[in-house]
Amino acid sequence: MSTKWYIDGLKTNKVADIKLVKHLIALRVHLSTAQLALIQDFVGPEKGLDVLGQLLAGLVGKGGKKNLGEVENTVLLETVKCFRVLLNTDVGFTHILPASP
Repeated sequence: MSTKWYIDGLKTNKVADIKLVKHLIALRVHLSTAQLALIQDFVGPEKGLDVLGQLLAGLVGKGGKKNLGEVENTVLLETVKCFRVLLNTDVGFTHILPASP
């Protein structure tokens, strides 16, 4: 699967849909076992971190107004796990937390 396919799935699935949970799990597993080039593509040209960030921001903002449902909580957890996988790579870490001058 290409990084574009994963990102498109993040954009098109609804937050309260179990399909998004499955998609996030597949993304996390793929990122965990992927070669560095795929991760570079995901965080660079495809702007995957931006899409994950928007998903996270939407869930956190929604959670402040009302309790999240079971599926939404699972989406939140899997989103954070995807960030963790990306932070465990040099590419992801420097993209999320750039070195200060």
